[in-house]
Amino acid sequence: YEEDHILGIQTSILKDGLKNPIVVYNDGQTIKSGHNRLHALLRLGVKEVPYIVSTESKPTSEIQEMIYISSRSDFLYI
Repeated sequence: YEEDHILGIQTSILKDGLKNPIVVYNDGQTIKSGHNRLHALLRLGVKEVPYIVSTESKPTSEIQEMIYISSRSDFLYI
């Protein structure tokens, strides 16, 4: 995780609050979206983090994970 990016998220959370909760797969344990937000919140000392449980199952292969990542609208191609 890039330090500057996490610091930017922390600044945003402190200024505006958390606008998008963490999303976990339907196993309730694996993060689907929000890894950086979680790191920022934990560094801010937050003990409980709001999250949404997705209806989607965790991908069972790297190919499925790559397909999911490439389909995200916020994914940046480099």
